[in-house]
Amino acid sequence: LSLDGALAFGVAEPHEAAELKAAMACGSIPEKPVQILSAILPDEIEDMIRLDVTLPVIDFETAELIDAAAKRQKKTAKVHVKIDSGMGRLGIRLDGAQDETAKWLRKAGKGSSLEIEGIFTHLPMAYEPLDPFTGGQIARFSAFIRNLEREGVTFKYRHIAASDAINNFPQTFAPPFNLVRTGI
Repeated sequence: LSLDGALAFGVAEPHEAAELKAAMACGSIPEKPVQILSAILPDEIEDMIRLDVTLPVIDFETAELIDAAAKRQKKTAKVHVKIDSGMGRLGIRLDGAQDETAKWLRKAGKGSSLEIEGIFTHLPMAYEPLDPFTGGQIARFSAFIRNLEREGVTFKYRHIAASDAINNFPQTFAPPFNLVRTGI
């Protein structure tokens, strides 16, 4: 298995990120960024910032905790904002909170220790080709990103496609999206 073509590693849990960082430190695997794609608990934030792991912002409170921890360490924390586009489990809710989220994103990087590198969502039904719920999520999230871009809020990485979406929804790896999360 060659890992040279991968841009980064995506993991679900902080302990997985720590294991990857340890393997990189001893030369077992190539140095790559490591990103947590699920959630992070408040007591895990300090260690993950120390290890330079890219963190998920699942709500505004988590963003404040990450910002404060990064300031204490005199570092900038790379983050990707996780948007809940319909799954109803994890992330900043898109439906009904678009204006609040857009307002927060416009000011979030100013004066903080956060580098908002990316934005992403999850498609829980993408295993079902042509699923209308997934199509709706893709349309809403794409429109949200485009509206933000018109307001001058841009992201280096915009991602929506895990393995099932890559296989069943080709629009998930076309603009405005520029990153995929393969694995399963």
